[in-house]
Amino acid sequence: MPELFPTGLMRKEFDILIKCSKNASAFSIDELTDKTDLYFDKIKSAHKENPMVNVNLACAIVSSIHAIHADWRNIPEMAKPWCKGMIQYFIETADEDDDFLSPTGFDDDAAVLNACLKLADRADLCIDPEDYDEC
Repeated sequence: MPELFPTGLMRKEFDILIKCSKNASAFSIDELTDKTDLYFDKIKSAHKENPMVNVNLACAIVSSIHAIHADWRNIPEMAKPWCKGMIQYFIETADEDDDFLSPTGFDDDAAVLNACLKLADRADLCIDPEDYDEC
C-alpha cells in the first residue's frame, strides 16, 4: 500500500512527520499543547536575544495549534495522529533546520501545519509564512 503524503509535503518533511506522529502517540492532545506553550516560551526568550528569530510566525503556528486543541472532538479520527505529529514536529528541538538561527524560521513547521490542517478539514486555520517575514 503506498504511503499517503499529506497535501503539499515534501519527502523530508513527510518522513519527519511520520517519526513525530509515532513519538506523539503516547501523549494526549492536552499534554502536547502544554509542551507547545513551553516551547513557545523558549522561542520568545530566543527572540529577545536574537531579533532574527521569527516569533511572529511561531505565534501564528501556536494559535492554530490551540484552535485544533479547542476543536479536538470535531477533528476526524484519521487526522488526529497527523495533528498530534504536527504538534510534535513543531516542538521538536533536534530540528536540522535550526529555526532559531533562521531569519524566516519555522517555514517548514508552517508547511507541516498547513498539510495537517487540510487533512483535519480545518484549512481555515492555514497560515502563509510570507505574512510573517517581518520579525
